[in-house]
Amino acid sequence: MDSAPSNKPAVPLVAPPPDRKPPQKAPPNRLLRWSARIASLASLAVLTVFLIGEGFDPAALKAREWALQLFFPFGVMFGSILGWRCERLGGGIAVFSLVAFYIVHLVQAGSLPSGWAFAALAAPGPLFLVSATANEPLSE
Repeated sequence: MDSAPSNKPAVPLVAPPPDRKPPQKAPPNRLLRWSARIASLASLAVLTVFLIGEGFDPAALKAREWALQLFFPFGVMFGSILGWRCERLGGGIAVFSLVAFYIVHLVQAGSLPSGWAFAALAAPGPLFLVSATANEPLSE
């Protein structure tokens, strides 16, 4: 008999845990999702009341005014509605529309619009983006 040590790897004394795959998706963050949705309903209601109350007449708008209206309120409203089905896309459209509104206003008027109302009424956009990020699948 040969008493030379074997080159075989040692057999572990403890069995390895069964292969368990990590969860593919984090538990949905319902608080963020519903905060974004409720905020979008409130924003849509306020914007709709303003449009109706101000007697919105599309034919009376000049091209310069249409450029602003396209982004705010219509772009923000579209993003807020779309955010219910596709949070990332809807939130992105709402945020893009707000930024574009500020840029167009700056170019046309030479200054940014004053007040907090524009950002507050577009708040569902960032909320939808945060919700989409919090609810996306975990990477392995």
